[in-house]
Amino acid sequence: MSKAKRKRLVKLTAVLLCVCMCFGCVMAYAEEDGDADAQGSAAEVENDAGDAGDAGDADDVGDAEDSDSQSSEDEQAQKDAERKDELNDQLSDLKKAQSDLQNQIAAAKNEKEKAQQEKNSLDYQISLIKSEIEVLNEKIELVEREIEGKEQNILEVEDYIESKKELIAATERLIAEKEADIKDTFNTFLQRMRSMYMSSAASTLGLVLGSDNFFDFLTRAEVLKRIAAHDNDTIAKLSDDKDEITEIKDGLNEDKRELEAEIVQLEQDKDDLETTKAELEQDKLDRISAKNNLNVKVTQIQSQIQDIAALEADYNARSKELQKIQKEIEKELEEIYKRNESKDEYVGGNYIWPVANYSKITSYYGWRFNGTNFHTGIDISGPGIYGKPARAANAGKVIYVGWQPKGYGNYVIIDHGGGMSTLYAHGSAVTVSVGQYVNQGDTVLLIGSTGWSTGPHLHFETRLNGKHYNPMNEFSKG
Repeated sequence: MSKAKRKRLVKLTAVLLCVCMCFGCVMAYAEEDGDADAQGSAAEVENDAGDAGDAGDADDVGDAEDSDSQSSEDEQAQKDAERKDELNDQLSDLKKAQSDLQNQIAAAKNEKEKAQQEKNSLDYQISLIKSEIEVLNEKIELVEREIEGKEQNILEVEDYIESKKELIAATERLIAEKEADIKDTFNTFLQRMRSMYMSSAASTLGLVLGSDNFFDFLTRAEVLKRIAAHDNDTIAKLSDDKDEITEIKDGLNEDKRELEAEIVQLEQDKDDLETTKAELEQDKLDRISAKNNLNVKVTQIQSQIQDIAALEADYNARSKELQKIQKEIEKELEEIYKRNESKDEYVGGNYIWPVANYSKITSYYGWRFNGTNFHTGIDISGPGIYGKPARAANAGKVIYVGWQPKGYGNYVIIDHGGGMSTLYAHGSAVTVSVGQYVNQGDTVLLIGSTGWSTGPHLHFETRLNGKHYNPMNEFSKG
């Protein structure tokens, strides 16, 4: 329960306690031995006040604890709401990227170009869908937590409202009882006044003149004084009770208005909860749709291998652009190797083949495309290779993990010591991080078709002091 609601409930309980104590005081005035009872009532009120004070101190401590807890919950709720907004923005961006990609495919001039565009972009589509699923998973977790919090809050508010209704009803009953008691006391007082007026013997002059002696006169005068004092006290008490009842009624009416507002807010919270649940169900449907779409795309790409003819056609159509990109890539690699100069001794041993159960080489090291493009590694491909692990040819330290949308795509460089290094490119996902030490055979990335590629394959390079050489030399040693 929130701090504000708890304070209002404590306030209403205090009002009820006040009414109870006042009711006890009125009853004391109705008794014949009013003075003794009044003293007893005063003692009880004093004790009650002490208890209330103790309870107030304890409540202050509880309020402080509740305040800290509520603040922490509110802070977490705010963070969740901000993160949810971020995820919604990410989903919108991913949807837009997928839509833009489909528009590019649709803009192709003929069916053959469309098919080729679709084939070339499958890995990018898959990466977008995977990102969408990851975002949806996180968003679903946040929304489920949000729903749990809302349901708990609704239960607490419902309990609070029921407690408040019961206290209001109890207060109304006590007010009615107190009003009835005040009325009875007032009627009794009027009857006594009327009797005194009707009886000449009861008049002040009659009581004084009817005295037999001076002592009797003093006694009667003292009685009259006490009666007058009691009457004055009774009138003052009746006036105070009337004012107090008016004040309590005003407070009660305010509590009723607050209760009505809280009931309206509760209904709004319930409506919001239903909206949030509907949002959650839609997110779950979107996730199922995305997973189904992912399975379709993965099935499509798993039947492919690198299309070297399509790669050559693309190169011939964009040779100047691609030559410029290749120079930029080589310059980037030079900088990487300068920053990560190999200082340790070579780890030793022979390299192992980087893709288990796949030996088809679709593009060898050296010049290709009629001597117009130099290939700095070997491309390993085959049906079903998409998503298969590319493994470290030898043990070493990961010195670079990068992304080149126009070249290597996702790629990893491992230093094996002695100036020896290997490079793995076009991954659909990277499974290592910079600085990590890997053993021979450990997975470094999952094979894909990112970057400049026309089908899933692994581009594998071997380098010595940053200079590439034919990787097949390493596999002819054994």
